[in-house]
Amino acid sequence: MKMLLLNEKGLPETVGVREILFINQTKKGPEFVTGSGVYRFPLTMEQLYGVFHLYGFEQLDRNAIVNLEHVQRYDPTNRTVYFETEEAGGSTIYATVSATNAAKVKHLIRDGGIEAEEKEEEYFLLYKLKRLFGIGIV
Repeated sequence: MKMLLLNEKGLPETVGVREILFINQTKKGPEFVTGSGVYRFPLTMEQLYGVFHLYGFEQLDRNAIVNLEHVQRYDPTNRTVYFETEEAGGSTIYATVSATNAAKVKHLIRDGGIEAEEKEEEYFLLYKLKRLFGIGIV
């Protein structure tokens, strides 16, 4: 079995479990010591994104790194991507999208065509006005 870990330079690297000599607990998290070097688990969102973006994941919100391959649709009004999986037992699984990352999933807008795109642009403009001037526009 192989694991994706970060090497000493902070770059993702695949390491075989059988290559690990020992695991040492440090205040920065566990270190995986092998004959070829010391590795760490990616612990921060930035480190996780560094590893997973290689596999088609995108950070869509401060707390959400999303596998775009599994996104079924994007709702621009609620800034949410939806996943429809059989494993969820019929319930809907979703993740939020920040306004600054909306462009990454704009192509997934469904059920609305041009109207949905116009709604997204309008929402983004309102969001920018609110951020710039502190105005709450309804």
